Amino acid sequence: MPTIAILGAGPGLGRAVAYRYAREGYDIVLVGRNLDRLQELTSGLTALGVTVHPIAGDLSDYEAIGELAGRVRDAAGDPDVLYFAPVSSDVTFVPAAQQSAETAARITSLLYFSLVALVQEFLPHMLASGNGAILTAQGASALSGLAGMSGPGPAAAAQRNYLQSLSSEVGERG
Repeated sequence: MPTIAILGAGPGLGRAVAYRYAREGYDIVLVGRNLDRLQELTSGLTALGVTVHPIAGDLSDYEAIGELAGRVRDAAGDPDVLYFAPVSSDVTFVPAAQQSAETAARITSLLYFSLVALVQEFLPHMLASGNGAILTAQGASALSGLAGMSGPGPAAAAQRNYLQSLSSEVGERG
């Protein structure tokens, strides 16, 4: 059974992605900060006949991604698909002139550094199997700088550029 890890599983897009992949027969790994919310999502998904593994974890600490990846592997093995779309109260839009370096660092750690760490953990399996996908949720602020929409935009742009480079390098390998 193929597996998707939904990193930043929540009530919006993460939930929709989980249900979409469950209907396709994927086993689901849900990673989020609130285990109670993950358990609620788990109960609905298991009714579709798939195995669901809820894992509480904080994606904002990229230095702890190795430990989190180990917990994902222990629960379900290496995932075939990663869906990365964490949110945090720090991830808010602000005018660029009001963006602090401290907030930019926290957002970049969450949206970019943690993604890179997760890719380093799970890409080898995808390359070895010749199959896999890495999905993220981004908006227009990842494509170009927009007035009043700094904050996550620059970090999402770094994420987008990284994934485009990665695709160019390994896309032909499945």
